[in-house]
Amino acid sequence: MAPVHWFEWSLLTAIAIGRGFEPIQLAVGMSGALRAWQAGGVLVSFATDAVIMATSGILFVALRAMIC
Repeated sequence: MAPVHWFEWSLLTAIAIGRGFEPIQLAVGMSGALRAWQAGGVLVSFATDAVIMATSGILFVALRAMIC
């Protein structure tokens, strides 16, 4: 899931700064500050995923699936 969240936040970064982007920039980030913002976004995404899974009662199953 981490690569998926990274890609999502890479797209959001590109849209937010209003510049074009190349595939390599989506993979590694555009700059140090933007990579930090993307990494924070990935953590937020995982946190919201965990809250949703916990409230739906499938936290253990989902975490086990993410580890595998």
